[in-house]
Amino acid sequence: MVYEKRLTPITRDHPLELLEFDEIGALTKYTDRKTREAITECIALLTTQGRALGFTVRGYVQEPTKDTVPVRDLFPRRICLRVSAKSHVGMVLGDQAYERGAWANRITDTEAGVGYVFGEGIREPLRVRAGWVPDETIKHLETFITGPLINDTAVLAISTTSSGSTSGGTA
Repeated sequence: MVYEKRLTPITRDHPLELLEFDEIGALTKYTDRKTREAITECIALLTTQGRALGFTVRGYVQEPTKDTVPVRDLFPRRICLRVSAKSHVGMVLGDQAYERGAWANRITDTEAGVGYVFGEGIREPLRVRAGWVPDETIKHLETFITGPLINDTAVLAISTTSSGSTSGGTA
C-alpha cells in the first residue's frame, strides 16, 4: 500500500508551532507521578501526531536513559553531542549507532558544537557541527542593535552589472 505524504502548509494564519523542552528529564522523571504521567502522555501525543498539525517538538536532556526519558524513541530525529560514555550514544541515537560511526563519546572539549544526527530520512549517523558565537560577539551585537543610532552611516550602491550600472539589479 502506498501512502501520500500529508503536508501542512505553514502560513501566517497557521504558523509552525515549536515546542522545546530544555532538560526534558526534569519533567519526565523528577516530578510527582501524576504530573510526570500527564507530561509524558502529552509529549507522546505531540511527537506522534503533532507534525500533521504543524507542531515540532524538541527535547534536550543530560541523562539519556530510558527511565529518564521514556518517550525518547518517539522523536523522529535525534542529535547526540559530546557524551561521557559509549553506551549513551546508543541511548540517544539508537542501537548500532556507535558501531556505524557515531563516536560522540570521543568528541573532545575543544570541539564545541560537534555531534551526530540520526533518524528519519538519514541512513547513517551524520557528523555535524553547529555554529558557535562567543558571548563577546553576542554582547557586541546587542549593543549595536539597542544602542543609539549613528547618523554617519552611509548606504552604498552595489554594482550588479559589468558596466557598473546599479539600476535594475537583483539582491
